[in-house]
Amino acid sequence: PVSPLVIMAFCLLAFVSSLVVNSLGPRDPLRINTPKVPFAMEPLRWGSVSPEGWIRDWADAAQMGAASPTAAVFASMKVNGQSVDGWKDGRPSQGGFWDEDSAYWVDGMTRLGLVLGNNTLLDRVKEDYDNVLAHPYNFHNTYKGDVVEGWVRSIYSRGMLAYFDGTNDTRIVDFFAAAYSNYTAADSTMSSDQSHQGSRSMTQMEALLEGHAYGGPKNMVDTALSLMGPKAQNGGYDFLQDLLSGCLSNETAILNGECEQHDHGVTFNEVSKLFAMAYSWSGNKSHLDASVGAYSMIQKYDMQPHGVNSADEDMNGISPNVATETCDVSDFIYSTSWMLRVTGDGQYGDHLERAFHNAAPGAVNRSFLGHVYFQSPNFVSAVDPPPNTAQDAVSDKWKEMWWHAPPCCTGNQARMLPNYIHHMWFGTSDGLAVTMYGPNTINTTIQSTLVSLSQETDYPFSDDIMFRITTSASVSFALLLRIPTWCDATKDMQLTVNNVEVPVVRDSRLTSFARIERVWKSGDMVNLTIIKKIRAVKALTVSNGWQESISEDVLLPSFNARVLRRQEERESGHLLGGGHMNVTAGLPFCTISFGPLLFALPLEQGGNYNYAIDCNASNMKVNEYSVRRPFDWPLEAPISITAHGQQFPWKDPWKLPSSPLQGSKASETITLIPYGCSKVQRVSMFPYIQ
Repeated sequence: PVSPLVIMAFCLLAFVSSLVVNSLGPRDPLRINTPKVPFAMEPLRWGSVSPEGWIRDWADAAQMGAASPTAAVFASMKVNGQSVDGWKDGRPSQGGFWDEDSAYWVDGMTRLGLVLGNNTLLDRVKEDYDNVLAHPYNFHNTYKGDVVEGWVRSIYSRGMLAYFDGTNDTRIVDFFAAAYSNYTAADSTMSSDQSHQGSRSMTQMEALLEGHAYGGPKNMVDTALSLMGPKAQNGGYDFLQDLLSGCLSNETAILNGECEQHDHGVTFNEVSKLFAMAYSWSGNKSHLDASVGAYSMIQKYDMQPHGVNSADEDMNGISPNVATETCDVSDFIYSTSWMLRVTGDGQYGDHLERAFHNAAPGAVNRSFLGHVYFQSPNFVSAVDPPPNTAQDAVSDKWKEMWWHAPPCCTGNQARMLPNYIHHMWFGTSDGLAVTMYGPNTINTTIQSTLVSLSQETDYPFSDDIMFRITTSASVSFALLLRIPTWCDATKDMQLTVNNVEVPVVRDSRLTSFARIERVWKSGDMVNLTIIKKIRAVKALTVSNGWQESISEDVLLPSFNARVLRRQEERESGHLLGGGHMNVTAGLPFCTISFGPLLFALPLEQGGNYNYAIDCNASNMKVNEYSVRRPFDWPLEAPISITAHGQQFPWKDPWKLPSSPLQGSKASETITLIPYGCSKVQRVSMFPYIQ
C-alpha cells in the first residue's frame, strides 16, 4: 500500500503545480472564488486598460458630457420637486424610469472614471455608494408598485462591483453578502403589466455570481442558479425553454413571431447573456448553448448593418426603416463582452468592434452633450425640437437632444465607451489576449513581473498597429492577437517582432487568435498589419415576424413614411419609443464596409440621396487622410470611399425598391464616409444596379 505521507506529498505537489500553471497569465487578485468552468479569458482589474489617441479624445468628451457629474439631466433635473441625481439611502431618489436612468449614469460614471483615472468622477460616485452602503435592507427591498426598480438593482450593482474592483473598497463585498443574504427565486418576480420587466429582474443573477466571485458566500451562487428554475416566475426557466425549443431550432416560429426573440431589445440583451454566465458556475452545457444560439439568432434575423440589433423598441428585423434604441447599443456591447469572456470566441470581438465603431458614434453627437433615442440605417428628414426639451412625439426620437423621454438612453450612453475600452484586453491561461484593436495602454502583472503594453495605432482608420512592451524584468508569456473574420489571416495579416517577420500561427485553444510566445523584455516591439479591403455586400431585408396591434396610422410631417403608434401610448400621451415600423422582407440592398467600419452617404448638410449604387468593390476606391485631433467623428472624415451610382426617383429611403435597377449605368461619383461620422441623416443601405 502507498504511504499516506506519499499521497499527501503528491497532493501538495499537484496543488503547487496548479498554482504555477494558473499564475502564468494575469489575474484579477480580487476575484478570489473561481467558477466550476473557468472563463475562456479572464477579465483584468478595472483601471488596467486606459484609452489613448483618438479613443481617449472620445472618452474625454464623454466625461465632460453624458458621464459628467454635472450632466444636466441628472444634476439639475427635478421631478415632482425632487432631484433625480442618484440613489440615496439604498434606493433611487425617484421611482419609475428615473431609477433605471440614474443607475445607468452612476455605473457609466464609475467605469469611465476607472479607465480614465478621473478622481472627480470617482469621488462623485463614492458619495452615492456611501449613501447606499449604509442601507443594505433598503437596497434589497423594492418600492411597492414600482415596475422597474427591482431589476435595475443589478445595473447599480455592476457599478458598485466595478468600483470595488478598481479601488478595493472592501465594504462593497460585505454589503452584497448582507443585501442578498435572504434573496430567493421568488424575489425575482415582479408585479408588472410590462412582462419584460419580470424576466429582466433575473439580471440580479449577475450581482449574485459576481458578488460571490469577489468573495461573497457560496449560497449566492445557489440562489443565482435557482433564478433559472421553474419556481422563478417570469424568469429564466420560461425564457430558456423558449430559446431552446421555440426559437433556436424553429425558423417558422421566429418568422411567425412566436418566440421570446421578439421581446424588447434591452430585455433580450440583458437576459440572453445570463445563461452563458450561469454555465460557468453550473457546468450545464445547455445554458451556454442557449446564449450562443440566442446571439447567433439575432445576427441572422435582427442585426442591422451598424452592428447592433434592431429594437424599436422590440426587435424588428433587418431593414432601413427600423430603428435601434441607444440603450441597446450600450447593452449589446456589455453583453457581448460577457460572451467573449465565457467562450473566448473571437467573433464576439468582431461584433464588438462593429458596434463600437458604428452604432455607438451613431447614437451621440460630436460633443457627447446630445444623443438620439433611435437611429436608423437610412434617415433623411428631421425637424429640430425646441431647445432643452424632450418631446414625446415619435419623430423626435431621431433627434440629437440633451435628454429624451423616457430618459433611459440619456443615462445608458455613458456606459458604451468604458465597457468597450476595458474589454480590449483579457488575460489567458498563459498570457494576454488583444480582443479589440485601437490605441490604448494596459498595465498588469504576469508572474510577479510588471508588464505594460501600449497599442499605438489609428485603427480602424489605419492598417498598422504597433505594440510597445515595457517590463520590470524579462518574462515569458503568450501574446494572442484576434484574427478578424473579415480578413484572411494567411494573406491579410503581417507580423514582425523586433522587425523580424514571424508567421501568423493560430492558438490551439483560442483558435480565432494568433499566438506569439516568447520571453519578453523592455523595448520589444510587435508590429501588426491587418490589410483591410472594401466589402460590398448584397443582401435582402429580413422580417423576424414581429407584429404590433395597430389601432391607428399616424403620418408625421417630419417623415416620408408612416409611423405606427400604440393605442395605449396615444391615450396616455407618453410614447415609450413608439417608432415601430412594418418590415417588408426580401428587398435587395447593398452595404459598403472597410474593416469594422460601415460607410454611409452623409446628409446632415442636405444633398441628394436618390442613388442606386454600383455594388462592386473593384469599382470603388479608398481615400485615407490623417486623423485630426481631438477626434470627434468629424464630417471631414479621416477615411472615405469613392463609389459610383445612378440617380433614380427614390422618394422614400425607408422603402427600398423591390428589385435591383436593371440596365442602369453608374455614371455619378458618390463619396461615402464612416457611418459614425454621418450624424443622424444618412443612407447606408443602398438600392443597387444589377
